[in-house]
Amino acid sequence: MHQHGDEHPSEVDVVYLDTATGRLRYRLPLSLDRDTVGGQTVREILSAGTDRSSVAARRDASHLLGLEVDGRYRYPLFQFDRDRRCISPVAAYANEALQCQLDPWGTLDWWFTAHLGIHNERPVDRLIAGHLTEADVDRLVALELQGMD
Repeated sequence: MHQHGDEHPSEVDVVYLDTATGRLRYRLPLSLDRDTVGGQTVREILSAGTDRSSVAARRDASHLLGLEVDGRYRYPLFQFDRDRRCISPVAAYANEALQCQLDPWGTLDWWFTAHLGIHNERPVDRLIAGHLTEADVDRLVALELQGMD
């Protein structure tokens, strides 16, 4: 994954993803600089005792959405509960249900796409507002598996 150099801060971040059918230009629904953090900041958010392998284990278990850009992982901030110094339980539940480790870019897209199953709202907005539930996630994943979303 390669990030496009952003000479203008107001422009949308772009990454290039290598796929089976060739290179794909993907416009990110968030800013890599403002809306994501690196592993060191994740360790600081979660707790002083969190080490690099713990962050990787959470990512590998699909509890934590990590986006590989230029050989380094970036972690969207929306998935953290900073007051409680943890990954939001509902975010971890959704990430695991979506198997984010297998398809991090698809998972990111899911978070930022409006879904009929939650009144045409985006899961990320409901999560930030404190309104996204595990039942919502279950319903959305079921609809997606049925191809109805």
